[in-house]
Amino acid sequence: MVVLTDIYPFDSISWELVAPGFGLFVIAIGPASHSSFGKRVGSWFRGIGVSGRILVICLYAIGVFWALFTFDLPMAQITSFGAGVWLAIVLFQLAHVADAGEIDGWKPT
Repeated sequence: MVVLTDIYPFDSISWELVAPGFGLFVIAIGPASHSSFGKRVGSWFRGIGVSGRILVICLYAIGVFWALFTFDLPMAQITSFGAGVWLAIVLFQLAHVADAGEIDGWKPT
């Protein structure tokens, strides 16, 4: 637990923004991804191939870093929102593995 608090000190988390980050991402990977718009975006993203996906992700990262260095953004709020998103990702993956009972052919012994 000491390692976790060193990586992400709990006194810098704005818990009021962890919940919206978590909630919005749960909606994005749940109902929104199954909507017609979500299916079109997913189809487009798979259709651009691996190099296209790498390019889109890199351009997104460049845009994020540009915004961080250009504007005086409140970092505690942004990282708290991001912590909520990561919490949703981890819980989604754990639920998926628990439901599938395996990870790409790996089975518990």
